Amino acid sequence: MKNDRKMVINLSIELTDELISAISVAVVSALGKMSYAGFNPKSGFDFPNEYDGTSELLTPQDIADYLQKSRRRVYDLLRLEPQFGGIPSFKVGSGRRVRRDDFLKWLESRERG
Repeated sequence: MKNDRKMVINLSIELTDELISAISVAVVSALGKMSYAGFNPKSGFDFPNEYDGTSELLTPQDIADYLQKSRRRVYDLLRLEPQFGGIPSFKVGSGRRVRRDDFLKWLESRERG
């Protein structure tokens, strides 16, 4: 008779709200347009059950597609300080994200010249 062994590991990890939020952003970004049950660490499960592509956070690729520029050029703009014409952004892991409102304000300021 086959010996069915099971191993149980209890693991406890303390995560800060900031880290939980960053992980949530990374997971939501990775899921793209797939269905998911989202989790907002501040208020619980409150994302829509179906992702509709209107995330409040934009990736450099989202911005490159919109501006019809290379992703490299977008990263150049993300590295610039906003006071020097850069797009306001923040790091999530090794990548960068931009709040949709910040991008729209930046775009408006560029259109005004």
